[in-house]
Amino acid sequence: MRRFPLFASFLALAVFVPKVPAQTSNRLWFASYNGQPTPTSDVSVQDLLTAGNGAFLASGSAAVFVAQTNFASFNSPYDVAVDPAMGKVYVLDNNVQAATPEYIYSFNLAGTPPQIAASVRVIYAMPVPAADVTAGVYPLLSGLALDVSNHFLYFNQTDVTTATNSCIGRLDLATSSASDIHSTLSGNPTVHDYYAGHTPGQGPIALGKTNIYVGAINGRAGNSGLYCAPRDGSGSFSELVAVSTSDTAFTNGFAGGVADDPPDH
Repeated sequence: MRRFPLFASFLALAVFVPKVPAQTSNRLWFASYNGQPTPTSDVSVQDLLTAGNGAFLASGSAAVFVAQTNFASFNSPYDVAVDPAMGKVYVLDNNVQAATPEYIYSFNLAGTPPQIAASVRVIYAMPVPAADVTAGVYPLLSGLALDVSNHFLYFNQTDVTTATNSCIGRLDLATSSASDIHSTLSGNPTVHDYYAGHTPGQGPIALGKTNIYVGAINGRAGNSGLYCAPRDGSGSFSELVAVSTSDTAFTNGFAGGVADDPPDH
């Protein structure tokens, strides 16, 4: 099983490296995994409670929020977003060790690890076209970004075998009880697909006030850089920074992260 030709190089950067994009109420969440298929607390989402004043935190301060030991379906949790108003933590699990579809899960924000594990709902299952299965090169979910004001959760989906399965997706969290602990609605969140077949590549994403940014690696053409497009799908992606161009060895490195200051860009 292969995700796509570049994935071995990408995985070398991803394994053992936690993602740390979510913080609220002096509490920090991060996702980690160890590349092993056996159940372990290393395959987990963990959290840290900070003093909120920059005080030093001792090593070992992190605690398990939810782990593979009490949620066996965890494979490779890679990114996390938190919406306190919804009472939910959203986790992207890109299943890099298996050919099964990749998922975005929602978990309740409060409770013990077993209680949190029991609250899980699948709010998005990545489509895997038959052509991908035949080719043995599978798509990848590689980034989450949350619009807290509107409760929109964006994700980056890349498919080098079936280009039309590549997109910037948006889940409207407020349309579903699966993604809102307070909701009386049912079913999964409404899904919108933007830039189908025209995403620049796999990688992390960030939201600006009107734009979406992708720190992209393009497994098809050997391009790496920072790309930008309108959030609502009304335009096209433009390259802001080129790290590598037509270089599948990526001798100049990867675009590995992106963040935005929404109030003033």
